[in-house]
Amino acid sequence: MTELTPGEGATLAGIIRAPNVYSPLRHPERARARRDEVLDHMESLGWISADEANLARAEPMGVPRVRRASPEAYFIQHAVAELEAEGFEADALPTGTDVFTTLDARLQGIVDEEVQAARDRLAGAQIAVVAVEPISGAIRALTGGRDYLESQFDRVTRIRRPVGSLFKPFVALAAVSDPDLAATAITRIEDAPLRLGEGESVWEPKNYDGRFRGTVTLREALSESLNVPMVRLAEEFGVDRLAAFGDRLEIGARTLPRLPSIALGAFEASLLDVVAAFGVFPGAGVRAGPFAVRAVKAPSGVVLHRHRPEETRIATAAASYVVHDILEDVVVEGTAEQLRKAGVGAAIAGKTGTSSDQRDAWFVGYTPDLVLGVWVGFDDDRPLRGGAAQLAVPLWGAIARRAFSGVSLQPFRPPVDVELVEIDVETGRRAGPGCGRSATEVFVAGTAPQGNCDDWKPRLPQVPS
Repeated sequence: MTELTPGEGATLAGIIRAPNVYSPLRHPERARARRDEVLDHMESLGWISADEANLARAEPMGVPRVRRASPEAYFIQHAVAELEAEGFEADALPTGTDVFTTLDARLQGIVDEEVQAARDRLAGAQIAVVAVEPISGAIRALTGGRDYLESQFDRVTRIRRPVGSLFKPFVALAAVSDPDLAATAITRIEDAPLRLGEGESVWEPKNYDGRFRGTVTLREALSESLNVPMVRLAEEFGVDRLAAFGDRLEIGARTLPRLPSIALGAFEASLLDVVAAFGVFPGAGVRAGPFAVRAVKAPSGVVLHRHRPEETRIATAAASYVVHDILEDVVVEGTAEQLRKAGVGAAIAGKTGTSSDQRDAWFVGYTPDLVLGVWVGFDDDRPLRGGAAQLAVPLWGAIARRAFSGVSLQPFRPPVDVELVEIDVETGRRAGPGCGRSATEVFVAGTAPQGNCDDWKPRLPQVPS
């Protein structure tokens, strides 16, 4: 306190009664009046002279000299809430109690600095960022807004917004996982006008550019984020079954809507829920429940709490890898290709998402060891000036460039129950002598096509001699 002026000390003392009411950040005039009341009381007690009181009253109200909270402020708030959910009162823990968290201070610092740097570029929009280890579920960094001093509302966990195209990878995963449907990356899906429902409840989904492409593969539909083919795939799989699949992911509400629009992410979820769900791709098909507190140890050394892993098998490692392989295309040549061009790194996959009317911009990208999610939007749900590629992806890239600098990213390694097969691009059958352009495709073992391209090509009738 010796570094404070009498006026600053009085301001701090004055706001204790009602910090929000007398905050010099939010209500400077109320704070000034309250400060002067405290100065009057200090003068009446003889703690300061009349001249000192007058000088203190003449001080400009200004703002606190520390304008930013610590980078860990949102993370700490979340960790405290997690403790309370486990039955602990953070303020009542005895002195000397150790709380072990999952925080990566270096990564959290990078996230905080890049969020601050993006504030002007994002023209007042709010920002949320969270990073989670896919194997364990450990939350390594969490920032729930642009400025903790302005708003302590945690947009990583408490705000729920339409996820849009972020759900499409899970539509694909459900189809690839189904032994009866046995979809593969080269499954062909019709991209043509589609009309669902009757009367006033008719729904006609459209692609983002209004065009139809005839027939596309599942790889093309997902990497190019086409709406109509993904809705057709959901219809073939079964909308009710797809919603049940999403329920197991714990993405969105407790029970997802049983409507065809679920295929396009027409439901709300938190950023933390979405990031945890994406962990199934680098996590070999397992969703690990996210957590921030590893353990609590009493001053005596007794462990009062230890995190219990929450793991749910969503799909096989092979099915997850097939969809993951498509998500690598999103970074190589899809809606997030700017990351590869900017030199972020090779071992990255992910998916963009932009909700209706550009009210929410999402990007969830991952390496084998980390899932990093970014959300950009306004608290009042106003439209943004741009979509995910313009708003969320650049911030993700800025964080990733620094976080992975000097780090040797391990490549994604296919599980043993997938096979790589050379496929003839035109026919979707195995390539062979005399076939056209070929490409290597990944399949769950046993689902690759057996026929050669020559078996498909029409043969000219024999001309009699």
